[in-house]
Amino acid sequence: MSFVLLVLAAVGMRFLPHVPNFTPIGAMLLFCGAWMGAKRLWIPMAAIIGSDFLLNGLVLHAAPNADQYFQWAGWLVYLGLGYLLLRHSLKPLRIGGTTVLGAAAFFLISNFGVWAAGVLYPRTGQGLAECYVAGLPFAYRMAAGDLIYAAAIFGVYAWARQRAARRAAATA
Repeated sequence: MSFVLLVLAAVGMRFLPHVPNFTPIGAMLLFCGAWMGAKRLWIPMAAIIGSDFLLNGLVLHAAPNADQYFQWAGWLVYLGLGYLLLRHSLKPLRIGGTTVLGAAAFFLISNFGVWAAGVLYPRTGQGLAECYVAGLPFAYRMAAGDLIYAAAIFGVYAWARQRAARRAAATA
């Protein structure tokens, strides 16, 4: 149940005013990948996809476009990284490295999708380079947000586990 609350809180924050790309979505996906069972990993992705339809339709009044699939692929990479790299090792340096790796992969995949859609940039090598350069400010904010939120989410979880272990030891 706590995973569902984390997913809903992270997705809900997308609807609040925030600095562009500074959300807990990447950190939440890493955490869910690390701790949720494989059969429930669809839950955070369904929440993100559903919130994208709500954001695009109700808030931004925009139709979904082809680059949206690349963003979803980028989110799946976060989930996969959490599952593959953090499932058995939750050391702070490993969490930080995986978070940066997730942000970099999302940047590369999602900006490739923007370029491939052919709406904003010509489908040339120069157009791809321009797309990546234009996306850098968003990538920095996303990486910073991911690192801060990952530290908070994984840190609170570690603190809660320690506290529960101390209580159990004290009552034993």
